[in-house]
Amino acid sequence: MKRICTLLLLLCAFTSFAQNSLTVDAPPVVTTDESFRVVFTADGKMSDFEWPGSPDFTIVWGPQSGSMSSTSIVNGKRTSTHQETRTYILQAKAAGKFTLPSATAEIEKNSYTSKPFTIEVVNGETTGASQNQQQQSTQSAPSQNSGALDPAVTGSVSDRDIFLRLIMGKTNLMKGEPTSATIKLYTRADIAGFEDVRFPDFEGFWSKETYTPQNIEFTRENVN
Repeated sequence: MKRICTLLLLLCAFTSFAQNSLTVDAPPVVTTDESFRVVFTADGKMSDFEWPGSPDFTIVWGPQSGSMSSTSIVNGKRTSTHQETRTYILQAKAAGKFTLPSATAEIEKNSYTSKPFTIEVVNGETTGASQNQQQQSTQSAPSQNSGALDPAVTGSVSDRDIFLRLIMGKTNLMKGEPTSATIKLYTRADIAGFEDVRFPDFEGFWSKETYTPQNIEFTRENVN
């Protein structure tokens, strides 16, 4: 009987130890014009978390710490679990296949390392639109008989000659899911520069400016 009790105690101790782990969760495929979430999860109390980041991705936000504890009672047996997370928001710098390096952490006084994670980055809508604009810019300018009056000739500028458009990367989102918002300026008038640029507040959302062009460079695009 002593041997059986000892064996059961050893098995229970081994099972409790094996439950601790450090895992990473991220989308396998993303686009160049969207931000995405990377979550490192520790099954247990975590300390000394370290992740070097990746030269292929920009850290837009993070890390943010989070934790979750739960207790369940089944057939009179009480089970408690505790998880801690570190969350990052990243954005790819270019298209291609890239690998997120491993993270390390101390969990319940033991060292753990997450597995590397490979992400495929494809060109997004903004990149594709830029390529189409470059192709259209090689075409000849519209003739004077096209029906569109040049503001430089008429001397007046209306809201049809210059306007802004907000382009969203995604419109159907879950709470906490990131997306991108691109503001494009359309104009048929000559513009020398920008002053007092103010972006929308995006009330109710956490937002961060990721890219603003320093030089004005227009390309031709047909707009309905």
